[in-house]
Amino acid sequence: DAGLAAERNWVTGAVSSEKRDGLFLGVRSLLDSLLDRLGIEADWRVWAGCSSWAHPGRAAQIGAENRVIGNIAELHPKIAGEMDVRHACVIFELDADVLFELHNPDAKFTPLRRFPVNSLELTVVAASRRNQTDIVNIIRKSGGDLLLNVAYMYQYEGDPIPSGSKAVTYNIVFGADDHTLSSEEIEHAREGVIAALAAEGLPVRGR
Repeated sequence: DAGLAAERNWVTGAVSSEKRDGLFLGVRSLLDSLLDRLGIEADWRVWAGCSSWAHPGRAAQIGAENRVIGNIAELHPKIAGEMDVRHACVIFELDADVLFELHNPDAKFTPLRRFPVNSLELTVVAASRRNQTDIVNIIRKSGGDLLLNVAYMYQYEGDPIPSGSKAVTYNIVFGADDHTLSSEEIEHAREGVIAALAAEGLPVRGR
């Protein structure tokens, strides 16, 4: 029936673990790898008005080429309790129709890095109206040659964050092409980023 809305196809999944730490980032990394295989360069954004099942402080929208690909979020504790889900759970949904449209069969394979990288999270406190892209740019400019990638993860507003402010978490990756970074190199790069953020009135939580 031409009057009916076209059905869309979705890829959905859930990953659960007894340990909450690192679960969201781990699932996100899996999705990044999947999208990279499809030749899709994704960006991660604030999931405004996220679904009721999603934890608002650990939720993100996935986009590419100004289109929405899908969403990812940790299951809200209240919903988890109602469903008797006893461990942390991250759920994702991907619009399969958009994935097929954006799929690039000519995408080049990116070889594995010879030396390991170091991934860390930084949670930045900023004014609610502060554009998170501005924060990403500050991190990129201050990260130096060792900064390989910085990506938005999720944001949170509410106690204990002051009114009118938000806590935005980013994943930052440091590495080098010719050696394994020492702990001193990593700490120096990290402190350089934190100092640059502080100079712009953007303190880092949990230092």
